[in-house]
Amino acid sequence: MDTNWSAFCAVCASHDLGGELRIRGELGATEHLRLCTACFGFLADALRVAAAEGSDCSLCGDGRGVHAVALLPAAASNPGNRPPAGYLLCHACLTWTRDLIDGESLTRWARRSEGDGPAGEWPHARIAGICAVGLNATDTPAIAAAAEAVGAPFSTHGTAPAASSVNERAIYLVRAAPDRSATAFVASLPPERRHQVAVVCAPGQEDDAAAALVQGAAETLAAPLSRQQVLGAIDRIDRDGAPPRDPRTGLPWYPVVSRFGLPCYGLRVESPATAFETVLLLRRFLRGYDAVGGDGEGNALVLVYCDPDELDAVLRRFGRLLGESATVNVVAYAEAAPEGHPDAPRRRLPQAAAAYFGTAYTRAS
Repeated sequence: MDTNWSAFCAVCASHDLGGELRIRGELGATEHLRLCTACFGFLADALRVAAAEGSDCSLCGDGRGVHAVALLPAAASNPGNRPPAGYLLCHACLTWTRDLIDGESLTRWARRSEGDGPAGEWPHARIAGICAVGLNATDTPAIAAAAEAVGAPFSTHGTAPAASSVNERAIYLVRAAPDRSATAFVASLPPERRHQVAVVCAPGQEDDAAAALVQGAAETLAAPLSRQQVLGAIDRIDRDGAPPRDPRTGLPWYPVVSRFGLPCYGLRVESPATAFETVLLLRRFLRGYDAVGGDGEGNALVLVYCDPDELDAVLRRFGRLLGESATVNVVAYAEAAPEGHPDAPRRRLPQAAAAYFGTAYTRAS
């Protein structure tokens, strides 16, 4: 990054200081990247979720860990402070981490004009609040942060009956569990309200989450939650209502249409894993506003919003996440309407999506 930008977040160019990413290579040279609070939190979440048990590399568990990566909160990132214990990464996992950072930089609207940021009050009149049902202390902070970002009331409930009576226009985030409580909660709602539910699924609880989708839940999110996952779900539920369903899997079937003033690529993933397992993996690591569902034929279908020159980086990232046994094909494309066209989408985001992308700023290319 140009030294003129040393006072800005390396990902989104915000002035806010949340912390610093330090990368020390094999030869001992250390790279320092300043991060804002939102980007620091995103990267910390991504590395924590990706971490694996292994004798060497902290992420894949197989490669030789030769790069020391540490995230330091702002209070600890002053010169002279000793970095806390972080991660040891192999070459491949460091490349994955850099791709993650580069992808986020592209998606946080670094080329927006100054007036294109979020403004005004919460515009989604159909949503009266956000309610967490049966979630633990690890997940609720992300939901609370998302609710605060969009100005929506937030409440938590330990039981389904208490939650379902909160408000007919609330969005519910319900934890999947061995007793099928998420499925039971969705089934307890009137059919016209079931699409207001997103199921939060941890490893081992896929059966409950999949059954809840069949009952009419809008989508599934991957635990542990991130703020970006929650904001993306809020935006899709409010915009799409009850989505069509893949008849073979019960997964939402999203139409490939451009949004945010960007083209949309429909990527079909064929994998030895089930479509639901693939969706959970991708949901954990993809950007919060990218849509993940089914293709109507039993495969996973991902909607990625990006410019054409960014697609190769997206496909490389898919390859690292899914492995060599999976096949990813571009099966649909929706071009953004030209600027000035009556149907051209404005680069002014809905409040939920705007809260994810961050505040307005102008950054040199």
